[in-house]
Amino acid sequence: MHLIYENIAGYIFKLWTGNFFQKGYEDNKDYVLDKAIWNEIGNNMNNVRKTIPAYLGRPPRNIVLYYNGYKAEEWFTWITLYSLPLLKDRMPIRNYEGWANFVKAVRLCNKLVEYYCGKEERISTMKLCFHNILHTADSIENTGPCLATWQFPMERINKNEKRNVFSQDGVNEEFYYPSNLSMYGTKFGRLLTKDGHFIGSKWIKKNKDWARTNYSVLAIMEVDKWAAYLKRPPEFILQKFYGNIEYYLTYEFEGKVHMLAYIHWTTNITPHSTDRQRF
Repeated sequence: MHLIYENIAGYIFKLWTGNFFQKGYEDNKDYVLDKAIWNEIGNNMNNVRKTIPAYLGRPPRNIVLYYNGYKAEEWFTWITLYSLPLLKDRMPIRNYEGWANFVKAVRLCNKLVEYYCGKEERISTMKLCFHNILHTADSIENTGPCLATWQFPMERINKNEKRNVFSQDGVNEEFYYPSNLSMYGTKFGRLLTKDGHFIGSKWIKKNKDWARTNYSVLAIMEVDKWAAYLKRPPEFILQKFYGNIEYYLTYEFEGKVHMLAYIHWTTNITPHSTDRQRF
């Protein structure tokens, strides 16, 4: 998924816009399109947003303005739906036909235009992802179609779950400062623990209803140390996680109300001289 839709498409787009190389080297190849042409392409994408049928998915964003924030799904639609008609008669035929071969197969790299040109200053174009795509056919033969191995389903689950933290059964805890979230849930700004302590949230801080910054938490959870190795049996260990509580919510599912917290986790932990952790 990332190899085809994010890495290769993103690097090729940077080559076409003249933004691939660092300052000091001017890429004057004919595949670099003029800024006015890209502005025209971006405006065309923006103008058709309201006319895109829902079954085609998310309407396209202006690639010139938002390519740095493109997700895999957006790169997928750019490659397969929008790139060829928008680049037609705007790009040199040799480069256009090379890209058309990529669009048709999405997994064949040997028909892409060669950007290295045997020059030392262009060695940075020899990206590993360009080589890896040559092995896509072998991967499909060994493991089946791409839909069996790509990460769309897992990323969708991660987006929906947001690392929810559940309270223990039988613990008397209460939420304060409710706000309607949806017909099935309610959003809260503070948690009253069973010990009588309040824990705030960034959401209530933004509303200026709570003066103290007391929404940073440490959670100790079990994780599978071999999660990256599918064939190894799981082995669970305790691991510390630091983060800030965005807000709390209750959510009803299958007739049962769950108490949840939306936590923004962080990995940038800096030890402090006072035996505290800073992030």
